Amino acid sequence: MVKYIVAMKRPSTMSVEELEKRWLEELAPDARKTPGLRKYIVNFPADEWIDSLDGFAELWFDDLTAARNGLATPEFTEARYFIGRYNIAIPLRMVVQEYPHPQGNDTIEAGLIRYCTYLKRPVNKPKPEMFRILLEEITPMMLKIPGLTNYVVDFDISAWLDTSDCMEELRFDSLEDAKKGLASPEYIETRRVLGNLAFMTVARNMVKANHVEV
Repeated sequence: MVKYIVAMKRPSTMSVEELEKRWLEELAPDARKTPGLRKYIVNFPADEWIDSLDGFAELWFDDLTAARNGLATPEFTEARYFIGRYNIAIPLRMVVQEYPHPQGNDTIEAGLIRYCTYLKRPVNKPKPEMFRILLEEITPMMLKIPGLTNYVVDFDISAWLDTSDCMEELRFDSLEDAKKGLASPEYIETRRVLGNLAFMTVARNMVKANHVEV
């Protein structure tokens, strides 16, 4: 399957609590009507110390064609009215193919903690080379991080959305485990390597999977 990721940033006049309430009560019911939708997940901030974004939703489809068709329907357009109604910004949109490490926990359940980093490659590095580096070089380093349950790379596969090339997901069982893992020398070393390669961090956020529907 593939998933459409849409990240949100609330206006300064709206609290996180109001965004969550309106999202679940007003946007989610319309989004769930999108034709071809297989799974719908909403992720809200798990901690205030990382606040580049206010959360993101994942709309899962069978393949890229189903995603294109679903996102072009009146049902999905109706869900998008929520964005304009409350002046919510959409800094990131991606259609991605997920690559979880096969030895990790690949189940997304309510309460799962995910530290997400959105990366953009330098202009002189093609996408396939970026993907190779992340899968072959960075993944083994990531798997050494204490408390990590899985490292997932979501590669952008759309030709019409270009806000980011990929999203890294570091999955943990608890926020405490996540904070310890991100402070570890193992994680810091991965940032040094990616920095030397001129990979740019577009945004990042620590989220909890609050709403999961299959």
